[in-house]
Amino acid sequence: MTSKLISRLNKILLSLFFVGTISSCSQQELDKEIKADLAAKAKNELNFAAVNYTIEDGVVTLTGKCSSEKSKGEAEQTVKGINIVKGIVNHIEVAPVVLNADLPLKQAVDSVLKDYPEVQANVKGGTVVLEGKAKTKDAGKILAGLNPLHPQKIENQLKTD
Repeated sequence: MTSKLISRLNKILLSLFFVGTISSCSQQELDKEIKADLAAKAKNELNFAAVNYTIEDGVVTLTGKCSSEKSKGEAEQTVKGINIVKGIVNHIEVAPVVLNADLPLKQAVDSVLKDYPEVQANVKGGTVVLEGKAKTKDAGKILAGLNPLHPQKIENQLKTD
């Protein structure tokens, strides 16, 4: 065998190794990675001030409000910038967004929810409303993580299995 052929075979084997490593990551872990990345980005982007996001099987669903079409598009572009996202469902409506004392609470809540891709929270008037799907054991962890944030109230509307 020539050294060129051996080099090509080594590159192919290395590529197969990386593909195997990436495929061995469960989709659930990738969804958590997407959620954590979005939570970090949302802290620094006002486009996400009234936007919620859930992730299932690599597809990000955006809901809530943006103040303009431009803001809505920029929020979607942020999601598209995450290379492991398989798709985006954008249900953001263009409507007035009021920045008030709920914003820091929403950002803190999003940080707690970063490990729970199918859970979102709406924050209004200091009340946190949890929605989406979670395992029963995770629901308790989520509530325990939210309590130290001292919201006025937590409404748990999670569907558990």
